Amino acid sequence: MWLRPLGEAEARPLPGTEGATAPFWSPDSRSIGFFAAGKLLRLDVAGGAPQVLATGLGIDLNGSWSADGTILFARQVTGPLWRVAPAGREPVAVTRLDPPRQIGHRHPQFLPDGRHFLFYATGMPEATGIYLGSLDGAAPTRLTAADSAGTFLPPDRVVFVRQGTLVARRLDLARGALTGDAVTLADRVGVDGDARGGFAVSGAGQVAYRAGGNASRQLIWVDRTGKAVGVAGEPDANDLRHPELSPDGRRVAMTRVVQGNGDLWLLDLLRSGMTRITFDAANDNNPVWSPDGMRIAFNSNRTGAFDLYGRRRTGRGPRHGCWTRPTTRFRRIGRGTAGGCCTTRSTPPPDAICGRWT
Repeated sequence: MWLRPLGEAEARPLPGTEGATAPFWSPDSRSIGFFAAGKLLRLDVAGGAPQVLATGLGIDLNGSWSADGTILFARQVTGPLWRVAPAGREPVAVTRLDPPRQIGHRHPQFLPDGRHFLFYATGMPEATGIYLGSLDGAAPTRLTAADSAGTFLPPDRVVFVRQGTLVARRLDLARGALTGDAVTLADRVGVDGDARGGFAVSGAGQVAYRAGGNASRQLIWVDRTGKAVGVAGEPDANDLRHPELSPDGRRVAMTRVVQGNGDLWLLDLLRSGMTRITFDAANDNNPVWSPDGMRIAFNSNRTGAFDLYGRRRTGRGPRHGCWTRPTTRFRRIGRGTAGGCCTTRSTPPPDAICGRWT
């Protein structure tokens, strides 16, 4: 991590933070929480070595620090939120999933009272969105559907991205609901694939955002040395992920995220056209070609949990489920040689989802 005071032009590296991701501040701005090497750590800005607060984390999905020192964080993509004391004791789960409608809770943010917090839930479309939770264990309340996690804007607003627009709505904490019309703060504000919006809010009520929407991505060809030797397709402002070249080298299957929803698309390398082949409101990821190039395996959370599915290259015909056991979660999809579906799996679920054609 690097630290740059707003009144200075130069940033300085923070020792002991190599590989750090997803930093978040303590309320007094004297310490920084961050994730690295599967651990949640704390660093005092004045100096000293980082302190380990929790271990066994599968991914970095942001944390939040209350005035009394309690830290909320997510240990995995699939799972509840956890709390840990500032001294670093055993973490305790603070939310419960609503299966199969919900897959994971992430991106917590404490409200000023130190008891309530916002967080983002993923899962079925009707259950995805911004929620209001509390440390007393009461059932969370869904505040709104949104493309990004919500951030509190003092004194009583929640800021989030909806269909590419940064908006704010009033939070009535007593009722546990957003009230009034949404106020537009900025247009064309992007969201990454983990529901992180391109904006930040300070405790003083200032809002910073990255204008211009999501950065464009473009597929490129590289030689064996890693040198770029050409491009494939046009630049795309949508989030392109998991490109997979067909066995005959004529097409690329990929996930394309539009307004927070990921579907499978095919890029024709000969004609440069893009064709959408899945149309579900769930997220479809990690496409893998069959050896004959006629079918594509992918994972999707259409039933709430991520399971393995198959689809014809044309997008027509029935959708095939290769494996849909509710206690199984798939991690890795790859290419094999014969014609069936196989995948590594774990119970309970870990984090990323993927399998292998054999």
